[in-house]
Amino acid sequence: MDKSTIVSIILAVICAAVFGAKVYFQTRGSVFEAASQLIAEIESSGLIGKEKMAFVVGKLIELIPIPLKTIFTAERLEKFAQEVFENMKQYALERAKRMDEEGKKKEEVPPEEEKPAEEADQ
Repeated sequence: MDKSTIVSIILAVICAAVFGAKVYFQTRGSVFEAASQLIAEIESSGLIGKEKMAFVVGKLIELIPIPLKTIFTAERLEKFAQEVFENMKQYALERAKRMDEEGKKKEEVPPEEEKPAEEADQ
């Protein structure tokens, strides 16, 4: 084998690896987005926890391209969906806490600020 053949083979392998990584991360991003949407939609259903998870994982499996189904297994997708759910739950709790604190601050108006408003009415 000459140098040009070896270089061509190496370039082909590098291109295949880069393309594979691109498809993997693109699919992972799509799965994250889809999981977020599905979890948000399924929360208002009458299903219980395990049924919700099975529904979300089933829908995610449908979205995965066939070549990547060996990487994105049902178990991995379940862990991924659980992680997405936990992140969404944490965000919702933090947002509710922040909104509650803001509401309390608005209710607590100092007496100095009340007087000018009363004087303006007279």
